[in-house]
Amino acid sequence: METGVKNDTLFICVYKKFYRIILDYIQIRIKDEDEAKDLAQDVFVKVLEYKEMLREDTVKSFLFTIARNVLIDYIRRFYRKKGMDYWLAQEIQASRNNIEENIYMQELQRMEKSILSNFPFQRKIVYMMSVYEGKNTSEIADKLHLSRRTVECHLFLGRRDMRQAIKACI
Repeated sequence: METGVKNDTLFICVYKKFYRIILDYIQIRIKDEDEAKDLAQDVFVKVLEYKEMLREDTVKSFLFTIARNVLIDYIRRFYRKKGMDYWLAQEIQASRNNIEENIYMQELQRMEKSILSNFPFQRKIVYMMSVYEGKNTSEIADKLHLSRRTVECHLFLGRRDMRQAIKACI
């Protein structure tokens, strides 16, 4: 029973003597006063777990060993979280970019359809078959019974007019 009382008294003395020193040791390394206070408390909670093993001649090195380990664990968690935060920020940014890109794409498609409605009928059909159906000039010419050169001309004029109209809108 007397050993327990002696260790309780030793722990209280150690706490009073070394708390500020351990706090400063931690605070110098992490620069966040609140976190440093929490970690200093963690150090002494761990010391409490081993209070039966406390000895006056080794208590200082024991405290600093625990403080160093608590700091290492904190720094590992901090950088792991920071890495996770960075990844999450990247994902949010990518998602935001995708949403913005989709909005821009929808607006461009709406603009394209509006501009397309003003094209002459044959040019509109040739343009739509090329752009929306992915047909080449030979396929369009065969399907519409036009010469390949006429289809090429309609495509050239259609693309040019579309570019100019979109540039004017933007």
